[in-house]
Amino acid sequence: MRSTLATRLIHNLTHRIRFPAGPPPNSFRLEKLNPKPYTFEELPDRPVFIAREDLQVGKGRWSQVYRGSLQSVSTKYDGTSFSDSKETQDVVLKVFKQSLFPGQIYFFNRHKRCREKGISPWWNQSTEEHMCWSEAFSYLTLASLQGESIPKFIDAYMVKSPDSDEESMAIAMSHVAGRSIFQVCQELGADNDPDPGLWYPIAMEMLRTAHLMRQKGIIARDLRDVNILVDENHSKESPSKYSLKIIDFATAEPSKYVLGDDGKAVFDEILDVVMMEVLIAKICGNEQEHPVGWDLDGPTRRRSEFLKWLKKNYGDEQFVKDYWFSLEKCVYDDYCYEPSRGPDYRNYFPGHL
Repeated sequence: MRSTLATRLIHNLTHRIRFPAGPPPNSFRLEKLNPKPYTFEELPDRPVFIAREDLQVGKGRWSQVYRGSLQSVSTKYDGTSFSDSKETQDVVLKVFKQSLFPGQIYFFNRHKRCREKGISPWWNQSTEEHMCWSEAFSYLTLASLQGESIPKFIDAYMVKSPDSDEESMAIAMSHVAGRSIFQVCQELGADNDPDPGLWYPIAMEMLRTAHLMRQKGIIARDLRDVNILVDENHSKESPSKYSLKIIDFATAEPSKYVLGDDGKAVFDEILDVVMMEVLIAKICGNEQEHPVGWDLDGPTRRRSEFLKWLKKNYGDEQFVKDYWFSLEKCVYDDYCYEPSRGPDYRNYFPGHL
Protein backbone atom coordinates (compact mmCIF):
# COMPACT_ATOMS: atom_id res chain seq x y z
CA MET A 1 0.00 0.00 0.00
CA ARG A 2 1.33 3.42 -0.90
CA SER A 3 1.25 6.24 1.61
CA THR A 4 3.04 9.55 1.87
CA LEU A 5 5.34 9.71 4.87
CA ALA A 6 4.48 12.37 7.42
CA THR A 7 8.12 12.45 8.54
CA ARG A 8 11.10 11.95 6.28
CA LEU A 9 12.96 8.77 7.25
CA ILE A 10 16.75 8.92 6.98
CA HIS A 11 18.51 5.70 5.97
CA ASN A 12 22.29 5.77 6.42
CA LEU A 13 24.24 3.97 3.71
CA THR A 14 27.31 2.55 5.45
CA HIS A 15 29.02 0.42 2.77
CA ARG A 16 28.86 -0.43 -0.90
CA ILE A 17 28.55 -4.17 -1.60
CA ARG A 18 30.80 -5.72 -4.23
CA PHE A 19 29.36 -9.03 -5.40
CA PRO A 20 31.29 -11.44 -7.65
CA ALA A 21 30.65 -11.17 -11.38
CA GLY A 22 28.63 -14.38 -11.57
CA PRO A 23 25.20 -15.24 -10.19
CA PRO A 24 24.61 -16.29 -6.57
CA PRO A 25 24.56 -19.98 -5.64
CA ASN A 26 21.07 -21.43 -5.70
CA SER A 27 19.23 -24.23 -3.90
CA PHE A 28 15.71 -24.86 -2.66
CA ARG A 29 16.58 -24.18 0.98
CA LEU A 30 19.09 -21.35 1.10
CA GLU A 31 21.39 -20.58 3.98
CA LYS A 32 23.77 -17.71 4.67
CA LEU A 33 27.09 -17.98 2.87
CA ASN A 34 30.22 -18.77 4.85
CA PRO A 35 32.81 -17.64 3.96
CA LYS A 36 31.28 -14.64 2.24
CA PRO A 37 32.28 -14.42 -1.44
CA TYR A 38 31.54 -10.68 -1.61
CA THR A 39 33.24 -7.65 -0.07
CA PHE A 40 32.26 -4.32 1.48
CA GLU A 41 33.60 -0.93 0.44
CA GLU A 42 33.41 1.95 2.88
CA LEU A 43 31.60 5.12 1.83
CA PRO A 44 33.60 8.04 3.22
CA ASP A 45 31.15 10.69 2.05
CA ARG A 46 28.44 9.32 4.39
CA PRO A 47 25.59 9.13 1.86
CA VAL A 48 22.01 8.93 3.06
CA PHE A 49 18.68 8.02 1.52
CA ILE A 50 15.74 10.25 2.44
CA ALA A 51 12.47 8.32 2.13
CA ARG A 52 9.49 10.43 1.13
CA GLU A 53 6.99 7.73 0.20
CA ASP A 54 6.29 4.13 1.21
CA LEU A 55 5.91 1.90 -1.84
CA GLN A 56 5.88 -1.46 -0.09
CA VAL A 57 6.44 -1.75 3.66
CA GLY A 58 5.41 -3.86 6.64
CA LYS A 59 5.85 -7.27 8.22
CA GLY A 60 5.71 -10.40 6.13
CA ARG A 61 7.50 -8.92 3.13
CA TRP A 62 10.77 -9.86 1.49
CA SER A 63 11.69 -6.22 1.04
CA GLN A 64 10.83 -2.78 2.31
CA VAL A 65 10.59 -0.41 -0.65
CA TYR A 66 10.76 3.39 -0.43
CA ARG A 67 10.81 6.27 -2.87
CA GLY A 68 12.97 9.29 -2.12
CA SER A 69 16.37 10.79 -2.87
CA LEU A 70 20.02 9.88 -2.38
CA GLN A 71 22.28 12.50 -0.86
CA SER A 72 26.04 12.43 -0.62
CA VAL A 73 26.65 14.57 2.47
CA SER A 74 29.95 16.31 3.10
CA THR A 75 28.78 18.07 6.28
CA LYS A 76 26.96 16.79 9.34
CA TYR A 77 23.17 16.59 9.35
CA ASP A 78 21.96 18.95 12.11
CA GLY A 79 18.48 17.52 12.48
CA THR A 80 16.72 20.00 10.22
CA SER A 81 18.67 20.39 7.00
CA PHE A 82 21.65 19.30 4.91
CA SER A 83 24.30 21.60 3.55
CA ASP A 84 26.81 21.17 0.74
CA SER A 85 25.14 18.02 -0.55
CA LYS A 86 24.82 16.30 -3.89
CA GLU A 87 21.31 14.98 -4.43
CA THR A 88 19.93 12.34 -6.76
CA GLN A 89 16.18 12.70 -7.07
CA ASP A 90 13.49 10.07 -7.57
CA VAL A 91 15.34 7.00 -6.35
CA VAL A 92 13.83 3.76 -5.10
CA LEU A 93 15.56 2.00 -2.21
CA LYS A 94 14.72 -1.68 -1.78
CA VAL A 95 15.82 -2.92 1.65
CA PHE A 96 15.99 -6.65 2.41
CA LYS A 97 15.23 -6.36 6.12
CA GLN A 98 15.44 -9.88 7.45
CA SER A 99 13.56 -9.16 10.69
CA LEU A 100 10.44 -8.47 8.59
CA PHE A 101 10.69 -11.48 6.25
CA PRO A 102 7.68 -13.83 5.91
CA GLY A 103 7.39 -16.69 8.40
CA GLN A 104 6.51 -20.33 7.83
CA ILE A 105 2.78 -19.62 7.81
CA TYR A 106 3.16 -17.88 4.44
CA PHE A 107 4.78 -20.95 2.95
CA PHE A 108 2.10 -23.41 4.04
CA ASN A 109 -0.79 -21.09 3.14
CA ARG A 110 0.82 -19.31 0.21
CA HIS A 111 -2.11 -19.45 -2.22
CA LYS A 112 -4.34 -17.54 0.17
CA ARG A 113 -2.20 -15.51 2.54
CA CYS A 114 0.48 -14.54 0.04
CA ARG A 115 -2.11 -12.90 -2.18
CA GLU A 116 -3.49 -10.98 0.78
CA LYS A 117 -0.02 -9.69 1.67
CA GLY A 118 1.08 -9.06 -1.90
CA ILE A 119 3.78 -11.72 -1.65
CA SER A 120 4.63 -14.06 -4.51
CA PRO A 121 3.09 -17.52 -3.95
CA TRP A 122 6.12 -19.03 -5.66
CA TRP A 123 8.67 -18.07 -2.99
CA ASN A 124 11.12 -20.40 -1.30
CA GLN A 125 13.15 -19.68 1.82
CA SER A 126 15.55 -16.98 0.68
CA THR A 127 18.19 -14.88 2.37
CA GLU A 128 18.99 -11.20 1.99
CA GLU A 129 22.34 -12.19 0.47
CA HIS A 130 20.76 -14.26 -2.27
CA MET A 131 18.05 -11.75 -3.17
CA CYS A 132 20.32 -8.69 -3.16
CA TRP A 133 22.99 -10.53 -5.17
CA SER A 134 20.33 -11.76 -7.65
CA GLU A 135 19.09 -8.20 -8.16
CA ALA A 136 22.57 -6.78 -8.71
CA PHE A 137 23.57 -9.60 -11.07
CA SER A 138 20.35 -9.29 -13.08
CA TYR A 139 20.62 -5.54 -13.51
CA LEU A 140 24.23 -5.76 -14.65
CA THR A 141 23.44 -8.62 -17.03
CA LEU A 142 20.56 -6.59 -18.45
CA ALA A 143 22.58 -3.36 -18.63
CA SER A 144 21.46 -2.66 -22.20
CA LEU A 145 17.80 -2.70 -21.10
CA GLN A 146 18.18 -0.31 -18.17
CA GLY A 147 16.02 2.76 -18.54
CA GLU A 148 14.06 1.12 -21.36
CA SER A 149 12.53 -2.15 -20.19
CA ILE A 150 13.76 -2.13 -16.58
CA PRO A 151 14.78 0.57 -14.06
CA LYS A 152 18.28 2.03 -14.03
CA PHE A 153 20.44 0.32 -11.42
CA ILE A 154 22.46 2.57 -9.09
CA ASP A 155 24.24 0.24 -6.66
CA ALA A 156 24.00 -2.27 -3.80
CA TYR A 157 24.51 -1.03 -0.24
CA MET A 158 24.48 -1.90 3.42
CA VAL A 159 21.81 0.30 5.00
CA LYS A 160 21.18 1.13 8.65
CA SER A 161 17.51 1.21 9.60
CA PRO A 162 16.24 4.60 10.82
CA ASP A 163 14.27 2.99 13.66
CA SER A 164 16.91 0.54 14.94
CA ASP A 165 20.56 -0.47 14.66
CA GLU A 166 19.71 -3.27 12.23
CA GLU A 167 21.84 -3.23 9.08
CA SER A 168 20.43 -4.75 5.92
CA MET A 169 21.41 -5.26 2.33
CA ALA A 170 19.67 -3.00 -0.18
CA ILE A 171 19.71 -1.90 -3.78
CA ALA A 172 19.03 1.56 -5.21
CA MET A 173 17.48 2.11 -8.62
CA SER A 174 15.57 4.72 -10.58
CA HIS A 175 11.88 5.14 -9.91
CA VAL A 176 9.56 3.75 -12.58
CA ALA A 177 6.26 5.48 -13.23
CA GLY A 178 3.17 3.49 -14.08
CA ARG A 179 0.44 1.21 -12.82
CA SER A 180 0.18 -2.56 -12.77
CA ILE A 181 -0.49 -4.26 -16.07
CA PHE A 182 -3.64 -5.74 -14.52
CA GLN A 183 -5.14 -2.33 -13.74
CA VAL A 184 -4.39 -0.84 -17.15
CA CYS A 185 -5.58 -3.84 -19.18
CA GLN A 186 -8.81 -4.15 -17.22
CA GLU A 187 -9.54 -0.48 -17.80
CA LEU A 188 -9.16 -1.25 -21.50
CA GLY A 189 -11.88 -3.91 -21.29
CA ALA A 190 -9.89 -7.15 -20.96
CA ASP A 191 -12.57 -8.72 -18.73
CA ASN A 192 -15.54 -7.65 -20.86
CA ASP A 193 -17.56 -9.29 -23.61
CA PRO A 194 -17.26 -8.32 -26.34
CA ASP A 195 -13.56 -7.77 -25.77
CA PRO A 196 -12.33 -4.89 -27.97
CA GLY A 197 -8.72 -6.13 -27.77
CA LEU A 198 -7.30 -2.73 -26.80
CA TRP A 199 -5.08 -4.42 -24.21
CA TYR A 200 -3.52 -6.86 -26.70
CA PRO A 201 -0.41 -4.75 -27.52
CA ILE A 202 0.41 -4.42 -23.81
CA ALA A 203 0.24 -8.17 -23.17
CA MET A 204 2.25 -8.76 -26.33
CA GLU A 205 4.93 -6.36 -25.09
CA MET A 206 5.11 -8.22 -21.77
CA LEU A 207 5.82 -11.51 -23.56
CA ARG A 208 8.35 -9.87 -25.86
CA THR A 209 10.19 -8.14 -22.99
CA ALA A 210 10.42 -11.28 -20.85
CA HIS A 211 11.76 -13.13 -23.87
CA LEU A 212 14.33 -10.41 -24.54
CA MET A 213 15.56 -10.84 -20.96
CA ARG A 214 16.00 -14.55 -21.62
CA GLN A 215 18.05 -13.76 -24.69
CA LYS A 216 20.21 -11.40 -22.60
CA GLY A 217 20.75 -14.09 -19.96
CA ILE A 218 18.07 -13.65 -17.26
CA ILE A 219 14.87 -15.56 -16.48
CA ALA A 220 12.39 -13.34 -14.65
CA ARG A 221 10.71 -15.68 -12.15
CA ASP A 222 8.29 -13.34 -10.40
CA LEU A 223 6.13 -12.03 -13.23
CA ARG A 224 3.16 -10.92 -11.16
CA ASP A 225 1.04 -7.96 -12.15
CA VAL A 226 2.59 -5.70 -9.47
CA ASN A 227 6.02 -6.28 -11.03
CA ILE A 228 4.97 -5.26 -14.53
CA LEU A 229 4.30 -1.54 -14.74
CA VAL A 230 2.59 0.22 -17.63
CA ASP A 231 2.63 3.95 -18.31
CA GLU A 232 1.49 6.15 -21.14
CA ASN A 233 4.31 6.58 -23.60
CA HIS A 234 5.14 10.21 -24.26
CA SER A 235 7.92 9.48 -26.75
CA LYS A 236 7.16 10.68 -30.27
CA GLU A 237 9.47 8.01 -31.68
CA SER A 238 7.50 5.08 -30.25
CA PRO A 239 4.53 3.71 -32.23
CA SER A 240 2.92 2.39 -29.01
CA LYS A 241 0.73 4.47 -26.73
CA TYR A 242 2.07 2.60 -23.68
CA SER A 243 5.49 1.75 -22.29
CA LEU A 244 6.11 -1.33 -20.15
CA LYS A 245 8.80 -2.07 -17.58
CA ILE A 246 9.51 -5.16 -15.51
CA ILE A 247 10.79 -4.78 -11.96
CA ASP A 248 11.94 -7.11 -9.14
CA PHE A 249 14.72 -9.58 -9.89
CA ALA A 250 15.23 -10.96 -6.37
CA THR A 251 14.26 -14.46 -7.55
CA ALA A 252 15.64 -14.20 -11.10
CA GLU A 253 18.00 -16.84 -12.43
CA PRO A 254 20.66 -16.90 -15.16
CA SER A 255 19.62 -18.27 -18.52
CA LYS A 256 21.56 -19.67 -21.44
CA TYR A 257 19.69 -18.87 -24.61
CA VAL A 258 20.36 -21.65 -27.12
CA LEU A 259 18.52 -22.37 -30.36
CA GLY A 260 17.76 -25.94 -31.36
CA ASP A 261 17.88 -27.43 -34.83
CA ASP A 262 14.30 -26.27 -35.42
CA GLY A 263 15.28 -22.63 -34.89
CA LYS A 264 13.46 -22.43 -31.56
CA ALA A 265 14.96 -21.92 -28.12
CA VAL A 266 15.70 -24.90 -25.88
CA PHE A 267 14.21 -24.16 -22.45
CA ASP A 268 15.31 -25.79 -19.21
CA GLU A 269 12.66 -23.88 -17.27
CA ILE A 270 9.34 -22.37 -18.33
CA LEU A 271 8.14 -20.78 -15.07
CA ASP A 272 8.20 -17.32 -16.63
CA VAL A 273 6.01 -18.49 -19.52
CA VAL A 274 3.54 -20.22 -17.21
CA MET A 275 3.31 -17.19 -14.93
CA MET A 276 2.51 -14.97 -17.90
CA GLU A 277 -0.17 -17.40 -19.07
CA VAL A 278 -1.75 -17.27 -15.60
CA LEU A 279 -1.41 -13.49 -15.48
CA ILE A 280 -3.14 -13.06 -18.85
CA ALA A 281 -6.03 -15.18 -17.56
CA LYS A 282 -6.19 -12.96 -14.48
CA ILE A 283 -6.21 -9.86 -16.69
CA CYS A 284 -9.18 -11.40 -18.49
CA GLY A 285 -11.09 -11.77 -15.21
CA ASN A 286 -10.09 -15.21 -13.90
CA GLU A 287 -9.51 -14.16 -10.27
CA GLN A 288 -12.47 -11.89 -9.63
CA GLU A 289 -15.79 -12.16 -7.86
CA HIS A 290 -18.68 -12.25 -10.32
CA PRO A 291 -22.48 -12.21 -10.17
CA VAL A 292 -24.63 -15.30 -10.56
CA GLY A 293 -24.73 -16.41 -14.17
CA TRP A 294 -21.43 -14.83 -15.16
CA ASP A 295 -19.53 -17.03 -17.65
CA LEU A 296 -16.66 -18.63 -15.74
CA ASP A 297 -15.10 -19.80 -19.00
CA GLY A 298 -14.99 -16.23 -20.33
CA PRO A 299 -11.46 -15.42 -19.08
CA THR A 300 -9.80 -18.45 -20.69
CA ARG A 301 -11.80 -17.86 -23.88
CA ARG A 302 -10.67 -14.21 -24.03
CA ARG A 303 -7.08 -15.33 -23.37
CA SER A 304 -7.41 -17.79 -26.23
CA GLU A 305 -8.60 -15.04 -28.58
CA PHE A 306 -5.64 -12.87 -27.59
CA LEU A 307 -3.19 -15.70 -28.33
CA LYS A 308 -4.80 -16.30 -31.74
CA TRP A 309 -4.28 -12.59 -32.47
CA LEU A 310 -0.68 -12.87 -31.27
CA LYS A 311 0.05 -15.84 -33.51
CA LYS A 312 -1.56 -14.18 -36.54
CA ASN A 313 0.21 -10.83 -36.19
CA TYR A 314 3.55 -11.75 -34.55
CA GLY A 315 3.96 -15.43 -35.36
CA ASP A 316 7.18 -14.78 -37.29
CA GLU A 317 8.88 -13.11 -34.33
CA GLN A 318 11.26 -15.19 -32.27
CA PHE A 319 9.49 -14.72 -28.95
CA VAL A 320 6.28 -16.25 -30.33
CA LYS A 321 8.17 -19.11 -31.97
CA ASP A 322 9.98 -19.88 -28.71
CA TYR A 323 6.95 -19.57 -26.41
CA TRP A 324 4.32 -21.14 -28.66
CA PHE A 325 4.93 -24.74 -27.49
CA SER A 326 3.41 -23.63 -24.17
CA LEU A 327 1.06 -20.85 -25.27
CA GLU A 328 -0.75 -23.04 -27.79
CA LYS A 329 -2.06 -25.20 -24.93
CA CYS A 330 -4.19 -22.18 -23.95
CA VAL A 331 -5.74 -21.85 -27.41
CA TYR A 332 -9.02 -23.51 -28.36
CA ASP A 333 -12.08 -22.95 -30.56
CA ASP A 334 -14.90 -24.67 -28.68
CA TYR A 335 -15.95 -23.81 -25.16
CA CYS A 336 -18.85 -24.50 -22.83
CA TYR A 337 -20.76 -21.77 -21.05
CA GLU A 338 -20.18 -22.30 -17.31
CA PRO A 339 -22.35 -20.00 -15.19
CA SER A 340 -21.22 -18.76 -11.78
CA ARG A 341 -23.40 -19.94 -8.89
CA GLY A 342 -22.58 -17.08 -6.57
CA PRO A 343 -20.75 -13.77 -6.16
CA ASP A 344 -17.59 -15.57 -5.00
CA TYR A 345 -17.33 -18.55 -7.32
CA ARG A 346 -14.10 -19.67 -5.61
CA ASN A 347 -16.26 -21.11 -2.81
CA TYR A 348 -17.57 -23.63 -5.33
CA PHE A 349 -14.24 -24.28 -7.04
CA PRO A 350 -11.66 -24.37 -4.19
CA GLY A 351 -8.98 -25.86 -6.37
CA HIS A 352 -9.51 -23.53 -9.31
CA LEU A 353 -6.99 -20.92 -8.11
